[in-house]
Amino acid sequence: MLSDGPGRGGLAGIFDGRIDDDLGKLLAAGLLTVEQHGRHRYYRLTGPHVGRLIEMLAQLAPATPTGDMLFSPNSGPNSPSNVPRSGTAQTGSNNATTWQARSAAVSWLTSPISAGSAGHRAIEPSTSPTQARAAWPTSSAFGLPTKQIGHHRGAPADRRTGDAGTRLTLTIFGMGVKLFGSDEPHHVLCRITLADTFSEDAAMPAEPVATPLSTAATAWLQLPGGWFLNNAGWITGNDRTLLIDTCATEARSRHLLEAAQAAGSTGTPITAALTHAHGDHAHGAGLVAAAGGSVLASATAAAEIVTGPHTYPEVFTCSTWGNIPPPDHIESVTEVTHLNLGGRTAEIHPVPTHAHTNGDLVVFLPREKVLFTGDLLFSGVTPLALQGSITGWLAALDWLATFEVATFVPGHGPLDTTGGAFAAVRGYLQWLLEAVNDTDQPDFPALEERARAVWPDWHDAERHAVNLRVAHAEARQQPLDLTATLGAMLRTTGGPIPLEV
Repeated sequence: MLSDGPGRGGLAGIFDGRIDDDLGKLLAAGLLTVEQHGRHRYYRLTGPHVGRLIEMLAQLAPATPTGDMLFSPNSGPNSPSNVPRSGTAQTGSNNATTWQARSAAVSWLTSPISAGSAGHRAIEPSTSPTQARAAWPTSSAFGLPTKQIGHHRGAPADRRTGDAGTRLTLTIFGMGVKLFGSDEPHHVLCRITLADTFSEDAAMPAEPVATPLSTAATAWLQLPGGWFLNNAGWITGNDRTLLIDTCATEARSRHLLEAAQAAGSTGTPITAALTHAHGDHAHGAGLVAAAGGSVLASATAAAEIVTGPHTYPEVFTCSTWGNIPPPDHIESVTEVTHLNLGGRTAEIHPVPTHAHTNGDLVVFLPREKVLFTGDLLFSGVTPLALQGSITGWLAALDWLATFEVATFVPGHGPLDTTGGAFAAVRGYLQWLLEAVNDTDQPDFPALEERARAVWPDWHDAERHAVNLRVAHAEARQQPLDLTATLGAMLRTTGGPIPLEV
């Protein structure tokens, strides 16, 4: 299991007969990703930030354990007992105890932050111990007292700081012996003391990563790419910088805009091309205009964006939108446009069909064979067709296949340089139509579970409830019952979806 390079099949030294459930939890929490190659599955850390966090914890752990803590095989995974052990790795019957320790730690890492909250929250990346953030259950998963720590800025309900000015102690449990194939015994307990954990200046979750694609093109990745965590990017020329999409919140869009401005020469004007109207891609358009830049979008998207911002409070809860008014004017792109940036030409192509929305466009850099697809492609994230057409989306993918592309920059999730995300989205959309084609009254809950089983590694699986109903309405040539569709999705999440943006 690596943070870079090829993943490794299997985890040597771990009680292999019971790892599937725990790996699934780590995948769902966003700590691992998995790739299928033939009959083998290859696991890797989600990104370098996870590796950095593990290294940070290892560095802060005491050099010499004062006594390891293991879990009694007779107690439940949530009921620890102090069991001293020697400094040698356990074998034989003790594997059960080792597995319980690992399983309980996985449960803690992936447990909900509080009763009734939707989804699971895992430790998030940070650059230093004082910026470290963790998602904690309301009571310790191990039966020991802990302080609950807010998992992101701007969420007062998640904060229990105790007396003002106190320092917080973070209790971290390891996952037992022979972790990831090591033969060395591991400390089961370490503690980190944090100060200023709740500073409003703390690093945001899903810290963006600027990924150069060529001397001119950069992808701005917000991984893993779930709700309102989109990808964007820019292309620099001698005379102008083309920004592809903005972000969901004021803070994220300012961060993106500053990076794009810094990539060009001082004073180089900015033009933003918005791939569609959804707020995660378009909420920063007003900032571009306020900075003296121009904004381009399809005519349909432009008409929707200027009536925003659209935050859908009945579906999502978020306290970090900031000031995101739309621009007063957006220039409509109605045909293929070649934008001369000065020594570099970018192509803006309106999508010819109703696909993810009824107003998508893509940006192509032909020399480098880089294609910014917007939400026509999702990588490792469940697609969303709420405002789309399944058949039109499939036709749009056929159209995308006519571009000579080396690197796809999807709307959400990691880059695609192999066509894997392209094939996965196509296969999923085809399955949606096939799944609902032969019945007037599909068993939607069963189909949603089937989708979760077929695509277990995709984030935001609650979207299957939406997509199946969109496909069914389209197959029957009936209007979509939007209220019932959103209600079905929110039943799977237990209520409005909390955004960690």
